[in-house]
Amino acid sequence: MHGMPGGQYTNLREQARALGLDDHRWPEVANAYALVNEMFGDIVKVTPTSKVVGDMAIMMVTSGLTREAVLDPAVEIAFPESVVQMFRGDLGQPLGGFPDALQRKVLGSQRPMTRRPGELLPAADLPAERTAAETKVGRAITETELASYLMYPKVFVDYAATARHSAT
Repeated sequence: MHGMPGGQYTNLREQARALGLDDHRWPEVANAYALVNEMFGDIVKVTPTSKVVGDMAIMMVTSGLTREAVLDPAVEIAFPESVVQMFRGDLGQPLGGFPDALQRKVLGSQRPMTRRPGELLPAADLPAERTAAETKVGRAITETELASYLMYPKVFVDYAATARHSAT
């Protein structure tokens, strides 16, 4: 009915509760989710795009924003950072792109990416990255751990420290 993936349903429901949107206001959030999805161009909703739609839905409900206000170029809105990042192309671009007028409003003076975000990353010096990771965790790391470190350096280092302390 609302096009909300199951995992997002439970996460968004808890987020709404944490913001004081009790169960009686949940239908407003679910309806806003469907409206946001439509305004965003009926995007494929997987993590993280489903969360971005949820962020905007929560903002609309907590701020009393209507679809018309969001789409009206004359109404200034401080969009959630996740929405700005998505419309900028940080998560890629949907087939056919985002709705032009809304993308211009969300981005303001920022320019959207027109290429795949990964194409813009500098090449990694894998031996140097491995050395850096091993120095930070104080041991040799596997190929899988190197991949984890490259994608999420802080998370990997924190995990490795916790795993090291748990083993002792």
